[in-house]
Amino acid sequence: MSGDIYKILYCSKNLIEGEHAKQDAEISQILQAARRNNKEQNVTGALLFNSSYFAQALEGPKLAIEQIFEKIQRDPRHGEVTVLSSQPAVREIP
Repeated sequence: MSGDIYKILYCSKNLIEGEHAKQDAEISQILQAARRNNKEQNVTGALLFNSSYFAQALEGPKLAIEQIFEKIQRDPRHGEVTVLSSQPAVREIP
C-alpha cells in the first residue's frame, strides 16, 4: 500500500552543555528546524526533553522517518540513542 505511515519512538541522552539559557536556545533551534523540515516531508511528531534526556515520537513516510532518525543519531546533542519502538503505524477506522 503506497503512502503507508511509519512511526518511531526513541529516547536519548541530552548532551547540550552550558547554562539553562544556552540549553533553551539550542532547544528552540532544534524545534524551529524540525517544524520546517518535518512539514516539508509530511512528518509529525512530539518532542519531550529535560536537562538529562530527550524522548521523541515521529510519524510519516518511512523513508523520511529513516532520514530524520539518521540525522538525529549523528547529532552531537544526542547521546545513547535508544529506539523504543519502530513499526508501521496502525490506522484505526471508527
